[in-house]
Formats: sequence, structure tokens, C-alpha cells
Amino acid sequence: MKSIIITLLLLSNLVCAESSVHKKLMSQLVEHYNASEYQKIFALYSDEMKIALPLTKSTAFFTRLKNEDGEIKAVEFFESLGKASSIYKTQFSNSVLSIRLTSDKGENISGLYVFPFTEKVKPATSRISASETPLSEKQLDIIIEHSHLFPNNTQISIALIEAGKVDYFGLLRRDDELIKVDNHNNVFEIGSITKVFTSTLLANLVLDGKIDLDDTIDKYLDITFKDNAKISFKELASHHSGLPRMPSNFNSNTTNSNNPFKNYGIEQLRAYLEKELSLNQKSFAYSNVGVGILGYTLSKITHKSYQQLLDEMIFKPFKMTNSTTNINTVEQLLIKGLNANGDITPNWDLNVLSGAGAILSSVEDLTKFALAQFDQSNKAMALTRQRTNNAWSKSIGLGWLINKKLNGNDIYEHNGGTGGYRSSMIIIPKLQEGIIILSNVSAFNRNSRQIDELAYDLIKTLK
Repeated sequence: MKSIIITLLLLSNLVCAESSVHKKLMSQLVEHYNASEYQKIFALYSDEMKIALPLTKSTAFFTRLKNEDGEIKAVEFFESLGKASSIYKTQFSNSVLSIRLTSDKGENISGLYVFPFTEKVKPATSRISASETPLSEKQLDIIIEHSHLFPNNTQISIALIEAGKVDYFGLLRRDDELIKVDNHNNVFEIGSITKVFTSTLLANLVLDGKIDLDDTIDKYLDITFKDNAKISFKELASHHSGLPRMPSNFNSNTTNSNNPFKNYGIEQLRAYLEKELSLNQKSFAYSNVGVGILGYTLSKITHKSYQQLLDEMIFKPFKMTNSTTNINTVEQLLIKGLNANGDITPNWDLNVLSGAGAILSSVEDLTKFALAQFDQSNKAMALTRQRTNNAWSKSIGLGWLINKKLNGNDIYEHNGGTGGYRSSMIIIPKLQEGIIILSNVSAFNRNSRQIDELAYDLIKTLK
């Protein structure tokens, strides 16, 4: 399975027409790709894309793609995902892949994502009645609208929090029909929502006086950073460290695409920090390696594993009994992840970068975490929600993205995606409201962003 390059924009609801901008950009991309003129493809990128995916990494990706799949022989517009993004069925010499291309207002490429091509899924039917659920008719319609194109065996687990009261709803697609299931105790990978938990660990250690947010991490590690680079805890937690999305020695040619982080351990991380580390401008750039390093550093400071820290500071205090980074302890409750084609796929092992996305949890447990956010006396949770910097049209705290206001109230959010799962979490502490969605929809599924759209549409239905 091809790797995600970068996605900088959320996708809108499906529409049908091909964008003339995307048609032109795709034509240029194909021409430059087939001629191995990767610098010319880089020139089509937006400024943010160039920072997130430097020329060396962009060239490496396209070189690998051509070595494995060959030249592009034909391109066919497949579907549009709003004005910003289009998917193209792309015939390579050795394979058929999908290319999802996203553009910005300046008509530059702001997102490029290559994944296996699959035909559109037959829309599922539903016989679920709102009277059988805690949902309103409108809420049920929204869920079905955003879920009916996922593969068979997809499960979606939802928690709706309104004025501190919680309702759960579970959905399963089986034999092209959507049915109601009880899965609020079942466990899914939560992906990058893990980053909020890592930041919560950081906040606890800051309040305990063990570290300061503006401390640089080099003095806590027995690693000599290349060029004596200085990176603070706050910069790591707010994605302002200058670190790239992934470390430069994360070799996509040798990783297992079904479990890409498994073999990236401390030796590889040490080699990256000592020999290859290069910091970009310290503006917002989402970084998996940054939060992975944060989690690793907190473990070194406390002489405890990442799992031990989670247990002591979060899971046990809030009675999150089905949350863990150790899949063996929750195997009986695990919902199997599905790949882009809807087939069962292996779970991910994040290894040394666990702080970036290793947690498995249930919506019931994540609800306990959300309710703790509403507790005004919880200083650690409050610290994670304090604004640190602006990111695009949003602000960012420690871990949390702070989105535009809803009815005058700040929205705190994070989502996550792995090879077999997609998740979204939105809370409005002032109103004690929230939406939590876990699913076994692959992050590589062409419709995976519908999980995020579903969360936003549901939060608007709360009173």
C-alpha cells in the first residue's frame, strides 16, 4: 500500500464535477512524473506543502513509485471530494492506483495521496429506526448519510455527550445493510488522538514541577543533537518544533506497509537525531516524529514506559479500563481493522514513536477522558487547552487543535488514522458537549474523511 504524502485540507461532501484546476494540475503532474522531472512537480506545491514535504523527500517518493509501479499510462477522473480535492483512477505500467489531489486557493497542490484503486462501494441500505436508538431522526439520517459507502464489516462506534449526559450508538455494515450494534465497549486504534494523551502526560509533569514547557529536551536525553539543535517541550506538543512530519531515515522502501512503524526503534531515532536532524522554520507543521520524541523523552525523564505513564496519570485515575498500548490485553474486545479494500489488516506497532499514535481505546473510555476535560478543577487538562500558537485558521494548544467557534464557544478537536482505523474527537468544554467516533475504516479508504465530517455534523445537532 502506498504511503500518504501529505494532506493539508479537510475534504468536503461529495460532488460530481471535475475541477478545471485539478485537471490542469493532474496533467502537469503526469507529464513531469513520466519525465522524472520531480523538481517541476515540487514547483507546483503550495508553500505549506513545500515545508511539509521537502524536495528530497518528494523526489524519493516519486522515485520509489516509478521503480515499483512504472510510468503513468492513463488517467481517468473518478470523483470529486468538494472543490478542494479530486480522485483520479491512474493506470501505471504495473498497477492501477488512485491519486487524490488537493489544491489551495492559489491553485497549487496542497495535498497528494496515492493509494490502491477500488471501485465505488454499493450504497448500503438501512432499516434502523430512530425509535430503536437514543438518536433523533436527524442524527440517524446524518450517520447513515456519512456511513453508507464504507465496506462490508465496517463498524462505527459513537458517543454523544450533551450537558454531561452520554448516549452511545453503534453501527455495522453487513451484507450491504446497516444494522445497529452495541460496540461502545469495543476497542479500536485511535491513531493520532493519542497525541492529546501525550500532551496530557506533559502537562502533568509540568504541574508537578519536574519540567518546564520552555525547557529544551536535549538536556534530558543522552543524545547529541545534530548542530546542537534546541527543541522545547512546548514546541513539540504544539507542532512548532521545525521537525518534519516523519524522520528522514524512516525508509518507506524497507518498512512493512501493513505495519510501517514496527521496525523504527530507538537506534533509528538516535541515528536521525544525531546525524540527519534538520529543522525547518518554527511555524506550524504537523509532526508525527515530534510527538513521538515527546513521548519518548517523558519516559526517559521519569524512567517509566509510555504505557506506565498512561496508566498512572490517565487510565487508572479515570477508570479507562479498556485503554492501552498493549493489544494483547484487549484482544477479546478488539474490532479488527480493515484496509482500503475492506479486508482485515494488521494492527500497527508504533515502537519508539508510540506517543504519536499507539493507543487503543473504546468510546466509553474516551468519554471518561472527555468528561474529565469538563472538570474545571483538573489543571492538567486545562493546561493542554491553553492556546500556544496559531495553525492555519485554527489555534493550537498542547495536542488539541482549537477550531472555529460554534455558537460562540471554542471547539477542541483531534482526529486519527491508521492502516485499519479512523477516529475523531470533538469537545466543547464550556457546554459539556462532545462527539467521539471510532471506526475500523482505514485512513487509506477514499471516504475516510467522512468520519470527520460526521463528527462535525453531529456536534451541530446537540442542543
